[in-house]
Amino acid sequence: MASLCLCSSPLVTFLSSSFVHRSVSSTSLAVGPKSSTSKEVMDNMFNFDGLEEDEEEFNDPSAPRTLNDPIDIRVRNVVCNYTLPLHIDLRKVAMNCGNVTFDRGRGVLLKQMRNPHCFVKIYSSGKVYIVGCRSEAECMQAARRIARKVQKNMGRTEDTVRIRNYKICNVLATCRMPFGVRIGELAAHFPQAQYEPELSPGLIWRSQNPKCVLRVHTTGTITVTGASSEMDVQLAIEMIYPIVYQFRAPAQRP
Repeated sequence: MASLCLCSSPLVTFLSSSFVHRSVSSTSLAVGPKSSTSKEVMDNMFNFDGLEEDEEEFNDPSAPRTLNDPIDIRVRNVVCNYTLPLHIDLRKVAMNCGNVTFDRGRGVLLKQMRNPHCFVKIYSSGKVYIVGCRSEAECMQAARRIARKVQKNMGRTEDTVRIRNYKICNVLATCRMPFGVRIGELAAHFPQAQYEPELSPGLIWRSQNPKCVLRVHTTGTITVTGASSEMDVQLAIEMIYPIVYQFRAPAQRP
């Protein structure tokens, strides 16, 4: 198997232990082929700008088709952050973990987890960010596993290392109404609604209670971002439903 020798590049990728050939010295690290957990992929996972209508939700045959059908809210992404009360040697952790990318230039360790599937950013200060989980429970499970892995690699197994300042900072979810929405008329009646068809096909509704942002499309698809819990997502959908119901239109089907 060919290997890539990185002598001076600040970005080093480590694959799982079964695919890595490590040759450690003071000047070089020899690793296997580059993992899919690249810096670009990780940056995109933490970027929610330009989010548009979910095509999978639009084409889902199980989506509601009559007013009596239940509305299925699907959580697509949960982002959390917390702090570990210790200084982390990122290089040491990288050498003992698989599926990681150590970016020396930015001082961050990027890791991809398989179970639960998510992406993790770890800083030497102890700050940890997790993105890509599909529920709050998965997010907490990933946080505990990362904390335990760092504790083990830092040789602190005899000490009590607690997760501090754990916070869900973003929940992204989608759903589809059993009808279309006349978003142009809706925007004309509600000044808090923002609709710029030249910039985006969706109407933006900024909710204050619960605090989140809803993007409504003419097909009836609604995307919720910025919520701090799954319950806030449900409350936001319950809040917007009677409003969009007033401007319902025949559902647009592919």
